[in-house]
Amino acid sequence: MLPEVGSEDWIPQAADFVSQIEGVQVAAAAGVVDGNIVISGRNWESDLNCGEIFKENFDKLGSAGGHKSMAKAVIPEDNWLDHFGAKSLTATKAKLLIQKIIVKGVAKQSA
Repeated sequence: MLPEVGSEDWIPQAADFVSQIEGVQVAAAAGVVDGNIVISGRNWESDLNCGEIFKENFDKLGSAGGHKSMAKAVIPEDNWLDHFGAKSLTATKAKLLIQKIIVKGVAKQSA
């Protein structure tokens, strides 16, 4: 199961931390807050637009957007489950889904 997070602030802090790893273009962190899946994205030193990637890929499930270097998605858990299925909230499955969605967005912007 994706982790329940007591404070939404921990999610962007985790994405910030991961984005500092050498060679990382786009970083994301996610957790469940008050029945919503919250995903935070970061993009440093790249021509990619993190906000556009999030808006294009997550907005249809809840709300999403941001700026070139920072983005956020808030997706009601029910919407996530309706779209991806009951097993999609396991930590491994959710991580792979989020990674796949972001990689697809990066590829599209890089083309």
